[in-house]
Amino acid sequence: MNWITVEELALIHERVIAETGGCLRLNGYRLVPSEEAESVFWAIARGEKAVEEIAGWFKAHSEPWQEP
Repeated sequence: MNWITVEELALIHERVIAETGGCLRLNGYRLVPSEEAESVFWAIARGEKAVEEIAGWFKAHSEPWQEP
């Protein structure tokens, strides 16, 4: 099985939003792609992260949104 990288996923997400409309922002912030994201998302999907842990991770891996 071939897997895509986090950077490829972010690019796909940006292209889908560009084509279909929507917003890349989350409450005025954008997620900064990182290699750690995949393991965090899988842990969330498996129910291994508490809400506080998830919120903390997103806060640490987000940056204020700036229009391009």
